[in-house]
Amino acid sequence: MPDRSSVVEDDSILVIDARRPPPFGADILELWEYRELVWFLILRDIKSKYKSATLGIIWVIFQPLVTAATLSACLAKTGVLPSDNIPYPLLSFSGLVIWQYVANVTASAIGGAMSISYLINRVYFPKAVIPVTISIVPLLDLIVALTLFFVVLLFTGKLFPDRIFYAIPSLFLIYLSALSAGIWFCVLSLRFHDFRHLAGLVTQVWMFGSPVFYALSPMPPLQRMLIALNPLSTGITGFRWSIFSQASEPQYQYISWLAVLALLLSGSYVLHRLSTTLADNT
Repeated sequence: MPDRSSVVEDDSILVIDARRPPPFGADILELWEYRELVWFLILRDIKSKYKSATLGIIWVIFQPLVTAATLSACLAKTGVLPSDNIPYPLLSFSGLVIWQYVANVTASAIGGAMSISYLINRVYFPKAVIPVTISIVPLLDLIVALTLFFVVLLFTGKLFPDRIFYAIPSLFLIYLSALSAGIWFCVLSLRFHDFRHLAGLVTQVWMFGSPVFYALSPMPPLQRMLIALNPLSTGITGFRWSIFSQASEPQYQYISWLAVLALLLSGSYVLHRLSTTLADNT
């Protein structure tokens, strides 16, 4: 077989060798060119998600509400979990709304990547399409859940509007955390068949290692510094600080931002390097 270069171009023909991917970062720049594919995959996932659901988007609200109510009934009066003097139902509900989005992204990373794995070595498209799609689709659920959450805060009088705009960088950090986790879950599930069985345990450990059900204020500085390596913990803490007056301010934020950038860049690089062999492992 003749040796083909990565890209051979003349006046009339363009040949792309799928065995040799374009330079790292090129597929990200090509996202705009393939925006119709991204939009098609997003619409496909949204339709398939709610088409057969009897209650539709109500499940997005029902799940965190029931979980928060159960935790409040079992743990709120024991004082075992720190809450920063925030009513425990509101503290747990705020964490569960965020966590539900992250869990949906990681689950979609495995299912979504497997559903289009047959295309990876047959049709050229930027591999960044996969993580972008799986991180955008659950945003619809997050918007609905956050809307309900803010309505509840307004009726209970617990909303602290002076810092509400600080929720934007915290939510962006949460998005980047979910996106970076989705990239790694995507790569590992396609590269290693057994990871899809281990993913549930990894997600569960990540949930308990994040302040979904508790506050970080009673922890010593060294422990809080180590927890900041989990960027989701800083995102949740910052989100609570922006809406509750008695919530503690997140610390060591620079560690979380550096950690999420490292996870995002390393995951994107691994996905880029393995993009030509991922389908062979499915």
